[in-house]
Amino acid sequence: MKNEHKRQRKLYIDIIVVIAVTVLLAIFFTWKFQQSSEIKVLNTLSEISNQSVNVIQDEVEKNKTLLTNLAIYISEGETKDIDMLIERLVNVDKMNGFKRMGIIRDDFWGKSTDGKGFIPDKVSIQERFQAAMNGNTVVSDRLQDLDDGKDVTLYSTPINWADGTRYVLFGTYAIEYYKEILSVSTFQGEGYSYIIKRNGDCVIDSENKNGSSFENFYDYVMEETGNNKNKLQQFQGDIEKSRDGFVSFNTAKGSRYVYYQPLNVNDWYLLSVIPATVVETHINGPMQLAYAMLLVCILGILYLVCRVYQVQKGSRKMLERAAYVDEVTGDASYAKFMLDAQRMLDTYADKKYALAVLNIKRFQYINDLYGYEEGDRALRRFMKALRVEIGAYECAARMQSDHFAVLLVYQEQEKLEKRLDTILEKIESEADNRIGDTPYVLKVKAGVYMVQQPGEMLESMLDRASMAVRSEYNTEIKHCNFYNETIRSRMLKNREIEDCFAEALKNQEFYLCYQPKFRVAEKRWCGAEALVRWNNPKSGVVSPAEFIPVLEHSGGIVELDEYVLEMVCRQMRQWLGEGLGVLPVSVNVSRLHLYRLNFVEQYLTIIDRYQIPHELIQLEMTETALFSNEDILSETLEKLRSKGIRILMDDFGSGYSSVTMLKSMPIDTLKIDKSMVDSVEDNEKVRLILESIIKLAQSLKLSVTAEGVENKAQYDILKGMHIDNIQGYYCARPMAAEQYAQILKYPDKKYEF
Repeated sequence: MKNEHKRQRKLYIDIIVVIAVTVLLAIFFTWKFQQSSEIKVLNTLSEISNQSVNVIQDEVEKNKTLLTNLAIYISEGETKDIDMLIERLVNVDKMNGFKRMGIIRDDFWGKSTDGKGFIPDKVSIQERFQAAMNGNTVVSDRLQDLDDGKDVTLYSTPINWADGTRYVLFGTYAIEYYKEILSVSTFQGEGYSYIIKRNGDCVIDSENKNGSSFENFYDYVMEETGNNKNKLQQFQGDIEKSRDGFVSFNTAKGSRYVYYQPLNVNDWYLLSVIPATVVETHINGPMQLAYAMLLVCILGILYLVCRVYQVQKGSRKMLERAAYVDEVTGDASYAKFMLDAQRMLDTYADKKYALAVLNIKRFQYINDLYGYEEGDRALRRFMKALRVEIGAYECAARMQSDHFAVLLVYQEQEKLEKRLDTILEKIESEADNRIGDTPYVLKVKAGVYMVQQPGEMLESMLDRASMAVRSEYNTEIKHCNFYNETIRSRMLKNREIEDCFAEALKNQEFYLCYQPKFRVAEKRWCGAEALVRWNNPKSGVVSPAEFIPVLEHSGGIVELDEYVLEMVCRQMRQWLGEGLGVLPVSVNVSRLHLYRLNFVEQYLTIIDRYQIPHELIQLEMTETALFSNEDILSETLEKLRSKGIRILMDDFGSGYSSVTMLKSMPIDTLKIDKSMVDSVEDNEKVRLILESIIKLAQSLKLSVTAEGVENKAQYDILKGMHIDNIQGYYCARPMAAEQYAQILKYPDKKYEF
């Protein structure tokens, strides 16, 4: 009960922590979102300002270019008569946006396209056109039109005659035209623009509802509110340095965001303005949605927590069943076994305990032959039979797949072994396994670890029992195998092999022997198999039976296979260079290569590096590897065969062989395992089976090689079955490369055995 209260208190604390973290995260992301949204709006304002700057600058440049080109055209004419020149300008004026155009003589008397003349003694006339009279093309700031008093800008450029006379061509441009250019609707009509001079004087104001009229922008900002002083100083400083940027000001109409950017016209600056309410509008909608979602999330969390608590409270037994009952056997689960076993080991420390791991041999074949449903039924019957044999202070459960864990009380090891043998025999006999009228037998093996002392880790003890049940430590004759120093030594030896492998490969401790293959019908050698050997400087020659399984398990076999292929190719290149009659050599390929995407490319790269004809390289794969990975292999092997590399199925007959699969397997040669050859002399059934396999394979256009032929009787029987090739001690033992090279000197020589 006390633990239950502690769990509830922890649950409430967890709820508070989750809600607090959720709120804090929401606040943080809300702040980041607000910041991001504000930046996004201001960036949009910046982009609009850039567009406006380009439009204004293009318009000014267009007008200046027009006047300049016209001035050049006029100066190349024959007349200086202003009346005649004005007549020509009238049509040009109509096609452009100037309010009026005109010409001023060097005495400052002039005339415009609307027929108005200019009085030469007016100081204002001279001031306006003096820069152009000095030879410059200029555009003025905002001026009062001398005719109607409206705001304009004045464009003027010199007309340089060949005789040195200089007139001025001018055009007045109404401020309203600039306003039209800047009046493009932005932010749903809320945005607007000004053009000011560096000193703050207004060049072009805005008629937008949110805008204000002013003579000087700096004075206007300071008059609106006194707290703009620091921002205004920053603003003025940037303008003096021709920088662009953002600033916000407070006005009587509310806060304003201003993006300021210099124009390449006089000392003009473009101010793009939006009310702060525009930014807030872009932010507030999503923010309100975010707050609503936050509230929904918090309420959802509270609701889910309440529901989980209710389900947990009302369904504790159901959850315990799910955790402690194995879904396949319906008995105790592995988790329940671990709890019970640990409790018994701790509680009954005065008793002697042993942990056993039971494994159903070749259980995968039951699934393959009869289906997974029948496999599950077999596991349930197995567990039911095992449960009968388990006494008080003991427990058992399925660990995984076809492995079971058992905790047993014992007095002496001998009695424990007898008891386990009896238990396993009863399980094998009492588990009634059949499909219809077809029975099948469950064969079981056990690995046992006797608990040495209290406090040992349960997982470690189970690992040792599992190690004892592994096939390399467990024979077909004995039901049980006890964990002992031999197994421990073997484990250490395996570890030593793994640790030494990389260095051995680097130091070239591996070398090759070649075992020739004999073609019976032609009475001559037809190739060889490359066999790898390891000569360790410290421990001497290491048997392939020792290091190959270890490297298969560790994955080092992939490197070794490639190393062997490279040594074979290097040796063959030497023989080819010496002009020997090189015969095909087969190399073994581990099943681990099948899971490498670049397997084919890697092997072809090595072969081609030494320029070895592809038909001289053959790859041997075991029957188990080929049948277990048929889907993966089909495409891979076809790639190799398309390049001229022959594929050999090794060890056929050593495992769960299926001759019907030969028709779909992309191979070229079938290699009969030595275990079948050993029985061919005195077992009629083996002879019949072997003869049938040879005929079937040959009918499928496969060549057949018999491995492990050790005497003349075996040779003669296989010869009588019309076997294609023989490999074994009777014909030739594995030999060094130098000795095999002697065979290659006379590749067509015939032999009698």
